[in-house]
Amino acid sequence: MWTTPRRPGGFTLIELLVVIAIIAMLAAMLFPVFAKAREKARTNTCLNNQRQIALAVMMYIQDHGEALFPDPKTTSWGGYLNIYNEPSIYDCPTKTGRGSNDAPEYGFHAGLFGMALGDIERPTSTVITADMQANTRGTPYTVGDSSHLDARHLGKVVVSYADGHAEHVNADDVVIFGVPQTLAVKVAAENVASGNWPTVNFAVKDLLTLLKMPNLLAAQTAGTVILYGTQPDWMRAPPSLVDYNDQYYANAVLGWWYDGTTPPTLLAGTNAPYTPGVTAAKAALAGNGSTSYSWLVAGSIRIVPQVHANTARTVAIILRRDAPKSSGGAAFTFPCASVTYDTADGPKTATVTNGATLTATGDYHNIYLLTLPLVPDTPLTLHFGPPGGNANAYFGMFMAFEQ
Repeated sequence: MWTTPRRPGGFTLIELLVVIAIIAMLAAMLFPVFAKAREKARTNTCLNNQRQIALAVMMYIQDHGEALFPDPKTTSWGGYLNIYNEPSIYDCPTKTGRGSNDAPEYGFHAGLFGMALGDIERPTSTVITADMQANTRGTPYTVGDSSHLDARHLGKVVVSYADGHAEHVNADDVVIFGVPQTLAVKVAAENVASGNWPTVNFAVKDLLTLLKMPNLLAAQTAGTVILYGTQPDWMRAPPSLVDYNDQYYANAVLGWWYDGTTPPTLLAGTNAPYTPGVTAAKAALAGNGSTSYSWLVAGSIRIVPQVHANTARTVAIILRRDAPKSSGGAAFTFPCASVTYDTADGPKTATVTNGATLTATGDYHNIYLLTLPLVPDTPLTLHFGPPGGNANAYFGMFMAFEQ
């Protein structure tokens, strides 16, 4: 009887290679998942660490006349908290070093040194500590602005706040008091419909209600601006216009109209030309004239704060574009390039990292928010422009302010 010979036991080379390939594919799929889970665990450790540090800071405040510790200048701020916690909570597991009170791997908010507890207006949003990059500043182990943050936990930072809670947030959402080196614009609303040209159905007052900002800064006459509504209590005087380019101002087109009533009613307007000196009609801070390149440019807006401690307030930048149907979809751009602080040591300029992207396309309003750190006795200037875009359209830029 004929029988088929049995194959020797074991795998062939092809089978072995197939198994190895499958294992490699599974490993490639699973290792990133394991790494992300491991980093998530480290993030939770940092959240707990910074929460405990924030509570230790609150205990220090209670024991020292309701005030934060002074600037240690050349040593670690963590030394003030030795009696309140263990050195291990100053160690970030994602970092390769070994943090302690004397060499913390978290930075303290440099704008808070010596501040009285009563001067912290918004404890739920006032940063106490944050993930810090390698220290390169005068006072060790501090964060002076957002450029000092280290987004080392899954692309975000861990931050503790003055009310004792901690969060894992985007670096752009963290506001550090004091004179900054960089600032970031946030998008509040995009493509808010303004109706079909030339009728504008979405009025300024609707935008201010949306923003909860009961004021509006707009052009009044050539080289001047006016603040409609309530002047914020953190301003010593209404904002002023500097470095003004009044080229072709008489040809400028209104972004919106003001009806001249008291208190003023802000109305959606028509595209009638603006006439300097006519008090009933108010123009945008920037705009163009009809179908020509006759720009109205607001170079810079100067603000003089009236604050007694380091704090921050939000400014809204409102861009509007009403396009004739023949103009196509070209965008109107009006960048906010930088903010200069007039400090006692001379002017210091903070770059607005994403300010060049401010734009309005089609028949829409786009609204951007810029949170400004405020320092006592330190005026600041927002630098705008130059604008750009399709000339065959009606453009406008306005500002509003948090109270």
